[in-house]
Amino acid sequence: MKLRCLPFVAGLLVLSGCARHGTEPSLSLERPILLPPPDDLAESERGIDAIPERDAIRLEWEKYPDPEAELEVYRAEEAPARFTRLARVSAQDTCYLDERVAIGRRYWYFLAGRKEEKWSLPSDTLSYKLLEKPFALSRTGGRAPVFRWQVKEAPVAFVVKLFDEGADRKVWFCWVFPDFGALAQEVRYNWDGTARMDSLISGRVYRWRVDVVAPEANAGAESQWQVFVCP
Repeated sequence: MKLRCLPFVAGLLVLSGCARHGTEPSLSLERPILLPPPDDLAESERGIDAIPERDAIRLEWEKYPDPEAELEVYRAEEAPARFTRLARVSAQDTCYLDERVAIGRRYWYFLAGRKEEKWSLPSDTLSYKLLEKPFALSRTGGRAPVFRWQVKEAPVAFVVKLFDEGADRKVWFCWVFPDFGALAQEVRYNWDGTARMDSLISGRVYRWRVDVVAPEANAGAESQWQVFVCP
């Protein structure tokens, strides 16, 4: 799909005014590096991904080496044939939130660097599709709680992520395979024995969420974070 962007960028060079001013467009800028989605169990979640706060797709890239350049973000819907410019951002930025997205629709993205009459080749083209977020999150009390949530349609799997809020460190990440006969899902803390501790510490603050693992690449959803104090 990367090759489809090349004639598109060539057209941008003409439209940018280079041809009108009698100058030859230059593809001399560094090519931007758009980051792929993180692993499902990654603690550092860099790359194109869903976000917990709202229904949006986060694009992330390596910091651009030319601080005086701009980066242009392009997007195509469904079939990646007709890209339109979505945004123009500073070279100091390393991420962009696309909030004009629909659940269940796949979007394709690439970046291009620009500085006056100079352009870069397009970045790799990456796609992402948002799914429905898990909702109605709840938990039982105690130091080994049961975490519960609901979904409209069961995915391939879930990943439950639990952090110590004060220390901002991972406590437990767990794969959960859905009960396809029910919308309500649940898992008991540390049932697999992989948590940092056998039971949570009374009085400490924790946060947890549930991620949806899709049957296809570059798709998913993340519930909102839930914060609680262990009794």
